[in-house]
Amino acid sequence: MNSRWLNLKKFFAISVLGPWLAVALCLPTMARAQEVCTTNNWSSVVGDTELSVGLAGADNRKYSGPCGLRVNLAGTDSYVQDDSPLNESIFNVRFYFYFNDVTEEVVMYQALDGSGVPVIEAYYDPAGAIPGIYVDFSNGVATESVPATGLGTGWHSLEIQWSATGNPNVRLQQGDTSTSQTWSNPLDMSGVTVESARLGAIGTVPTSGSIDFDDYDSRREGTPGRLVVGDANGDDGVNAQDFVQVINEILGSDVGEGQSDCTEDGGINAQDFVCVINIILGTSG
Repeated sequence: MNSRWLNLKKFFAISVLGPWLAVALCLPTMARAQEVCTTNNWSSVVGDTELSVGLAGADNRKYSGPCGLRVNLAGTDSYVQDDSPLNESIFNVRFYFYFNDVTEEVVMYQALDGSGVPVIEAYYDPAGAIPGIYVDFSNGVATESVPATGLGTGWHSLEIQWSATGNPNVRLQQGDTSTSQTWSNPLDMSGVTVESARLGAIGTVPTSGSIDFDDYDSRREGTPGRLVVGDANGDDGVNAQDFVQVINEILGSDVGEGQSDCTEDGGINAQDFVCVINIILGTSG
């Protein structure tokens, strides 16, 4: 196992970050207007995984950058799969998701061992004792569940930190509100490794609603963390250039590389412009 292993998948660009490198959802061209979003850099696609490019609209929501992934719930498996992990005993992942009229239980993420058995499985259970997101960890014999409740409307990030020898950690966050849960009595995971990952709608899939995904990031070293809210141009800071970028997106003249949906409500509008200004002035964020 290469100690520098890192897999970063952002749905809007390709970045070469080491020997185990980026898989992107979309491939930018020179002209924004002709940009095409694809799943070509994932290992495989199962089912009807619908992609859209550009500004958030009726057919797509994006958290940052020009592209996002929409999975329609139609009763069958629909997901992208990554087969790049190799005997990974440490697996840290973060992705953003947005539910559109999802009212039934659905599995949206799996990290699997070499036999196709889920080591990590994240699912939404609206009818559970505590409705919300749950993450199951399994050693192939037994399974334990960790809840990450407090699900509201809008974009959420789910971050999972797992190792075969440590205590898994689950963090669900929306804006400044987060739920973090460490599993203090984990199953014996010795010898368990991750060989692939799936993102979408998996297994027993509902027949209505959809899920938007964006900014998937998985790695062995370090934790992905969240993107900088309001950093519309993607330069890792929030300043006057960002509210100019938000205006351009509202007008439809450009799509930024960064996080333009400052309010994280699933759309780019005047409220995001105000949100960016408030962050710059230090009155919010």
